[in-house]
Amino acid sequence: MKYFYLSGKFVSPARAKISIMTHAFNYGTAVFEGIRAYWNPEQRQLFVFRLQDHFKRMENNCKVLNLSLPHQWEGMCQITLELMRKNKVKENTYIRPICFQSRLGIGPKFGGKSDFAMYLLPLISRLDSDRAMRLLVSSYKRIDRSMIPPDAKINGSYVNSFLAGQEALKRGFDDAILLNLDGRVAEATGMNVFLVKKNRIVTPPPSANILAGITRDCVIKLAQKELGLRVQEKNVTIPELKSADEVFLTGTGAEIAPVGLIDKKIINRRKIGPVTRMLSDLYHQIVLGEIAKYHRWLTPVY
Repeated sequence: MKYFYLSGKFVSPARAKISIMTHAFNYGTAVFEGIRAYWNPEQRQLFVFRLQDHFKRMENNCKVLNLSLPHQWEGMCQITLELMRKNKVKENTYIRPICFQSRLGIGPKFGGKSDFAMYLLPLISRLDSDRAMRLLVSSYKRIDRSMIPPDAKINGSYVNSFLAGQEALKRGFDDAILLNLDGRVAEATGMNVFLVKKNRIVTPPPSANILAGITRDCVIKLAQKELGLRVQEKNVTIPELKSADEVFLTGTGAEIAPVGLIDKKIINRRKIGPVTRMLSDLYHQIVLGEIAKYHRWLTPVY
């Protein structure tokens, strides 16, 4: 990429730097989003997926840390599109906007002003892959809302996910499942958890200390409206998860990822299940702009 965005300017990646004294670098006092854009070569168009919803959420999350975006969500969407056009992006891309506490100096107390940055990375889609993930039930617990609001994408809180993910990788797994303080399933490291049991889909509720993701919302709507399946938000135990017909994860980065192993328990012969397959195929068509009634979820770049 030739351009990133920092402090109101489009700059080269080499110039997109902040001081090591920046408050957000020292204390994690920042809020971020992860947004996907999908290139459709037949239409010669790049579609950003649920762009408005991401910035509306970011606007709300900033309030948790008393941060302020430089513009309201409509203006942030326009900056994103301009950044992509300046980079002439014509491939699947990950967009990372960050609003951060920019005060210089030590001390975790609030003070100073907000700043904003955004960068782009090429990121291939894994929706064509049948590889099922191997998950470890982590010894680390998911952060509780009495500690840090789990439904806000606060940079510093992702140390929780990092520790669980690191534990899983060291033990030969792809990712981790975190339980909440009640011992129920919360989420994976930045991904929501779904299970399928007898054509019923179950996912932990917001009260389980999850971050209710935008991809999660899409999957719930698609399962109900397009597949006619019942979706239930309820607390889930590890035995329930391990006895499921199918398990899959959702997230902007993960998209819809099948799970084939939890600890030592094999799920669906380590293959992608029929419900997961249908949702994945449908999601793939939608993000590429191939289903007209879901164009409302897409923002064309060109």
